[in-house]
Amino acid sequence: MKMYNLTICLCLLITFANAQESSHRDLRQTTDVFNPNSSSRGIVEEYNLREKVTTIETVFLDEEWLNVELYLKGAKVGKKVPLKYDILNQEILINITNTPMTLPKNKLDSFVFYNRYGTFVSMDCVDDKKENSIYELVENGSAFKLLVRRYIKIMKPDYNAAIGIGSHDAKTIEKKEYYLLDGDKLLAIPKKKKAFNQFFQRYSAAKAYLSKNNVSVKREEDLTLLIRNLNN
Repeated sequence: MKMYNLTICLCLLITFANAQESSHRDLRQTTDVFNPNSSSRGIVEEYNLREKVTTIETVFLDEEWLNVELYLKGAKVGKKVPLKYDILNQEILINITNTPMTLPKNKLDSFVFYNRYGTFVSMDCVDDKKENSIYELVENGSAFKLLVRRYIKIMKPDYNAAIGIGSHDAKTIEKKEYYLLDGDKLLAIPKKKKAFNQFFQRYSAAKAYLSKNNVSVKREEDLTLLIRNLNN
């Protein structure tokens, strides 16, 4: 079943990349449009939505409700819905008549924003044992793809009364982890330089590229160029 879902994800990645190349594409031609005023009960049952617990802290990719083309696992046709992506809790919220509803993680396959951001997919990573995590497609190559997983690190209050500096409040910082999709295998790209170089030794094209270029393990632009080189 996981292999089946992964195959669907890969097909959607290719489909979304082709779709984004054409700015004149009318998404409504291939997407069911969700009308919250007329079909809210149906979509709540179909998606198994649950009302969001508002007391839980959230950090959203965007504070606005943005329309996306949403695919459930196994679905061939997407549905246009107003959505928010909660990075902190790795949750997807759908706006049902002004009520935030949570989509179960095991229901989500992928979603693509209409005007901002890009394509996001739900996948499992064997390397770090993360299940149903949400990844953004950064580079959609023919053989290798670069994905990024956003997460939030919470910094505790660091106020020092003795010297009167620091903050009384906790802070949230967005972090990123990068992944290589090699065929049907999602692999975590190491964050340490030595491990990073060892990781890419298995690919002759990457080995040659790294010997000639100073690639930062933290710069998305550098990683993107590296993956593009792998696909050439």
